[in-house]
Amino acid sequence: MTGMKAEREVRMENDKMEIEYRELQESEIDLSLFSEFQRRQEVTECYRKVRGKWEIQTIPFIDDWTPEDYAFLVKCLKNTARTGGYVAGAFAGGALKGFVSVEPALFGSRKQYMDLSSIHVSEEMRGCGIGRELFLRAKEAARAKGAKKLYISAHSAVESQAFYRAMGCAEAEEYERSHVEKEPCDCQLECRLEPGDGFFFREILPEEAGQAARIEEICFPPNEACSETMMRERVAAAPEMFLVAVDGKTGRIAGFLNGLATAEETFRDEFFTDASLHDPSGKNVMLLGLDVLPEYRGRGLARRIVAEYCRRERERGRELLILTCLDSKVGMYEKMGFQNRGPANSAWGGEKWYEMSCSAAFPDGGPDR
Repeated sequence: MTGMKAEREVRMENDKMEIEYRELQESEIDLSLFSEFQRRQEVTECYRKVRGKWEIQTIPFIDDWTPEDYAFLVKCLKNTARTGGYVAGAFAGGALKGFVSVEPALFGSRKQYMDLSSIHVSEEMRGCGIGRELFLRAKEAARAKGAKKLYISAHSAVESQAFYRAMGCAEAEEYERSHVEKEPCDCQLECRLEPGDGFFFREILPEEAGQAARIEEICFPPNEACSETMMRERVAAAPEMFLVAVDGKTGRIAGFLNGLATAEETFRDEFFTDASLHDPSGKNVMLLGLDVLPEYRGRGLARRIVAEYCRRERERGRELLILTCLDSKVGMYEKMGFQNRGPANSAWGGEKWYEMSCSAAFPDGGPDR
């Protein structure tokens, strides 16, 4: 049996196992709790910040814990539980296979952060969704204690960063000096805590282009939907101009909004078909499609996606967000803060379209209202 085949079969068996998640009390945190936990992580590539930009470097090493490391971990987790923080574990067959901890103190210039001090999954159980579930529980615990964001001093390994990105994390707006000094090679991240409806927001991942195209096919009729080729070109050219809403329980994309940045101020159909028109320094955004799967409609998700997208682009310095829609959707977008500019210069899909725009500054409250 090859190594890759064996690993796949182990993961298939692990997927069938029932996982119990629960908060841990100080009294049950001791060395014996970790008797069947395997920290080992083989690392090949890591992120490093060079002249203000992140780049991937080949830095091979094996990350593992010594008995002294486990003893220190137990001491830290017991302190977290004792002082009012949050510690939770994932158990399979009664054995600990994953854990997460959140420190109790609020910090940051606006007391917006709580520190996600640890999150780990045993080596043989990775890829089974345990990390995602533990992260979501940590978010809920921090939200309940009044935090607006989780702060993570995160392992710089490429695979670790892929996990955090998939969970909606981004580079921290404020760096916590103590973390930087303690672990200078870590990536300092944050994750916004949305209302407790189970969704979180992030940029699209390269491997999700096909999934986005299939969602587009579901949400729009054939004459209006963009092709899979066009979707893949957009994802390749401007992944940062996508915002996806992820169902935290399933990890599935529930909806997304995408666009291209430009200096132009009037929509034209070429934006649909030519991703090379994207200008990262453009002051405006041409929105190309708001998609929400049918089973997630009627819950205000479309409005939240638009509001979150507008907030993000405002922070990037954009001025106008411009889209086209059918007459039947004009009222919906007006409620989100857009103004009707009248008939659009568009013949996309043989339909009659209306151009609408919204100031990224939201002088009237915009879609956050």
